[in-house]
Amino acid sequence: MKKKFLVAGMLGAVLAFGVTVIGCDDGNINNGSTNNDTWMNITDFDLASGTWAGTHTRTRTLQEFNGDNSFEIWDPAKEEFYVAIVVNSFVNEILGFVGHTQTTGTYTITENHTAVFSGGNIETAWDTIKTVYLGIGVVNDAGRSITYTYNGTTNQAINLEAVNAAGIQVNSSGTSMRVPANAFGPGDPSGERIFTKQ
Repeated sequence: MKKKFLVAGMLGAVLAFGVTVIGCDDGNINNGSTNNDTWMNITDFDLASGTWAGTHTRTRTLQEFNGDNSFEIWDPAKEEFYVAIVVNSFVNEILGFVGHTQTTGTYTITENHTAVFSGGNIETAWDTIKTVYLGIGVVNDAGRSITYTYNGTTNQAINLEAVNAAGIQVNSSGTSMRVPANAFGPGDPSGERIFTKQ
């Protein structure tokens, strides 16, 4: 019995030593995540030049959506009718930077949106909403959604001072770009986005 106790004690001591020296898994797994990247300001347009792809989602009221997209859906006289309609946007975004010198360049933003309309009186309002988009995007009646392309900015001049003032950064390996909320103006989606170099 003493021998088994001694062996069990030694085994416990070895196990305790192994856990202390080797350590325990803290549950954090880094599968190429940008969370642990070292971010840096863009000091030369060569760091930003190229095509960057990212995605984001956004939920707005119909009134907010109408204001952001300048489409004439919202009718103030029918506010109670439309007020409970929600728009969920799923966006694939392409951001292009072209450096002309070390400190100046241009940028282009293209977004492919799928806007899904739901809530409130959507069954009754859908026919009115979708007529606004006929010829602008692809209407999906079954899903109450509209897919369209938005060419937000084309070849807009920008300099490094403006890029850094907006807080746009690249990771140390040059494979990801971090774009803060409202980096391209107040209509820019809320929330930080991470783009991947293409």
